[in-house]
Amino acid sequence: MYQKAVDEIREIHRDFQLRFIFTRMKQNGSAALTADLREALRLRKKYPQWVAGFDLVGEEDPLPDLSTCVDEFPSNR
Repeated sequence: MYQKAVDEIREIHRDFQLRFIFTRMKQNGSAALTADLREALRLRKKYPQWVAGFDLVGEEDPLPDLSTCVDEFPSNR
């Protein structure tokens, strides 16, 4: 579905690109974060042309600091 839309747009705008960023809410907890990171990595391997990255979302001030979940990221294990 996405590829067809991209192809149609590229007929007019040759440099058009479409990529997705896998997101999750920061306050969902570390178990959910671990599962979501695994899913994001799986999707990026399967669809590297579509998945650009991963982002934790949510209002910054009232939520825990990102340092509280740094252990969940694969490079820190």
